[in-house]
Amino acid sequence: MLYETLLSKLGSRMTLNFRPHHGQARYSPLGRYYDGPLDFRLGVRVGDEVRYLPFTREEPRFTEIEQHLTMTTVLYRATWREKGLRVEFEFLSPFYPQDEQLSTAPLLYLRVSLKPLKLYNAEPVEEAEVLVEMDWAAEQAGVTDLTTEVAEGELRRSFTVDLGKTEIATKAFFHQDLDPIPLQLRCQDILHASGPQVTSSAAGFRFQLRVDGEPGEIAWVSHTPDPILLVRGEATPFKYTQFFASADEVLNYALEQREEIFERTRFFDSLFTEASFTAAERDLHAFGFQSYLANTWWTLLPDQQDWYSVWEGCCLFHSTVDVEYNQAPFYLLFWPRLLELELDAWADYALPHPEVAGRFVSHDIGLRHEISGQTYAHPMEVEENTNYLLLLFSHWRVTADASVMERHWDLVHDLIAFLADADRSGNGFPEVGTANTIDDASPAVQFSRQQTYLAVKTASACQAAAVMAAHLDDEELKAQCDDLVQRLDRTLQEEAWLGDHYAVCIDKGLTRIDDPWNPDSEGTEYLDPEGRIHGWDAYSLYTSLGLLQLLMTDTELPLSDPSRLRADIVRVVQESRGPYGCFHSSEDHSNMWVSSNLHRDFVAAYLGLDLITPHSGLYWNFELHQNGPYGRGGCFTDSYGGNFLHYYPRGLTSLGMLTALGGITFDRVAGTVTLAPVRLPLRLPLVQVADWPARRVPWLYAEIGKHGADVEISSPDLFDAAGVEWV
Repeated sequence: MLYETLLSKLGSRMTLNFRPHHGQARYSPLGRYYDGPLDFRLGVRVGDEVRYLPFTREEPRFTEIEQHLTMTTVLYRATWREKGLRVEFEFLSPFYPQDEQLSTAPLLYLRVSLKPLKLYNAEPVEEAEVLVEMDWAAEQAGVTDLTTEVAEGELRRSFTVDLGKTEIATKAFFHQDLDPIPLQLRCQDILHASGPQVTSSAAGFRFQLRVDGEPGEIAWVSHTPDPILLVRGEATPFKYTQFFASADEVLNYALEQREEIFERTRFFDSLFTEASFTAAERDLHAFGFQSYLANTWWTLLPDQQDWYSVWEGCCLFHSTVDVEYNQAPFYLLFWPRLLELELDAWADYALPHPEVAGRFVSHDIGLRHEISGQTYAHPMEVEENTNYLLLLFSHWRVTADASVMERHWDLVHDLIAFLADADRSGNGFPEVGTANTIDDASPAVQFSRQQTYLAVKTASACQAAAVMAAHLDDEELKAQCDDLVQRLDRTLQEEAWLGDHYAVCIDKGLTRIDDPWNPDSEGTEYLDPEGRIHGWDAYSLYTSLGLLQLLMTDTELPLSDPSRLRADIVRVVQESRGPYGCFHSSEDHSNMWVSSNLHRDFVAAYLGLDLITPHSGLYWNFELHQNGPYGRGGCFTDSYGGNFLHYYPRGLTSLGMLTALGGITFDRVAGTVTLAPVRLPLRLPLVQVADWPARRVPWLYAEIGKHGADVEISSPDLFDAAGVEWV
């Protein structure tokens, strides 16, 4: 089946969104929500007959079309049985880890080719005309001064985009009463075609291709020289302007470096296509990765330093801490520098609290095109503090670079002070700042006091901080963290354990209400006849979601009885699973988040439970349904139920499978790697020690042997070079 999807570029906003059920594509060099409809005629003509892919209003359309994804490509393969033809349109969005120029270059490729379909009753067709044409939406909101130039094999379009008049300004989306964006940007697109017998027009290109002959190819580049993102009042241009001063320079790069770009892109794709993922898992990785890229912003500050942030999909918030926390495996495995940039940015927006000591990390740092501090309706103090500490810790353990941790050590002190003071009963469980990011869940899950989820996460963050403090010889902070961990674990085991699972919260009443959506409420509507908050004892998906960073780095867990955690996870699956995964809790079956399910599955894998294999197909089925003819659309959609989190970056969470399936821990500080696979046979790339410039990545091969798993690791010299060894 066909489904909505997109291709985009890291930090550069160039986005092509395929919407087959709307009969169009959408495109902009400035990204999703600044885009406009494109009548995209991709077709084949044989004599007087023609067939089109469903991205145009034109008829007739192909009746048989396949759609295939890799991490960097979308392939449409259409069959015309009467003519014995298959036509392939393959779109490529180049990406390569830690290659800034290639990954940010505003550049897409399209390859078109004809293949034979050998049928005894088909007409013999040796060649056909392949169409790649588009009606540019000159009338779309905000686009002015459109000029088009046509030359042999080349099409150029220059235009101005008034951000104050684009769709993002004229439609409310998640927000209401948005002020216009006071920016006008010059943009240029160049489409350069090569291949046999290509003809050009203002609409696009036509190729006269032979069956199984040389393909046609289009390099599609864009360039926006003007500043676009306001960071602390300073207008910043795209990062790629550091490499390319014009669209012509991007095009020269696309043509001159084509072979190297293709080699690197194919190598990156192979890390997923050659691993032992199921077809559903591979599609989930690719689909989520491209939705993530479409949300990224990489610009240059006035001092030429990098700025990196990520939109929260339809919500349009920049660098939402809890969203990036879920996406951490990508940063830790492929590009730690990007996480470092965000850790620095979040530190600048930490705030004091009127009732609690220390500081807390803001939920986000801006909205739409402006970085100016948190714009979400309420803070999530305890959760975001713990997220930040765990991200800071895992960045250090994976890179062995202590400089980020050291320059934010004063903030670490303040975050721990907040977590300690948020406990008003002395049992370790936070009681202030407990409204969390699960903002479509039941009241008990979302804003009850003394939540088990936040208690476990606080214990994990304190455990991480204690390890960091020991490294920096900060004995006072380490002692404070150790004390908090002991109190939290004792309360967790004595008061939160209900025999087969952990309670959602141990404050069953509402001695204090922190309902961010109804601040004047006394909370009586959330109570049962006995005065207890509904769902306090439910089976919750979130109990274990603070443990992954510790597990990935082989750090001791802050729980004295991990077997209870495994039992809790098993019972939650039994009590709260729906058609596409587990709901937030057994009490409330109105909403679920795919990314939270994935995160839980990864924790379970490190605890010896394989929930990835039975569940990954459910998650992909949801994305297919959501983006098929009877879904809501929106590419990666994280939420099933009443909420609608679409064009969302959090599908990137799925890349955690690269370590979770193998139970792989990696700690560059300790110099150790360990393995405990939950799926056999297993083949995974060990990208933690990749030599990216040389295109070398070791592989893990594990299969069932007579006495357990037989394991083989290729390229052991890469582990020696990284200073780590298997234990």
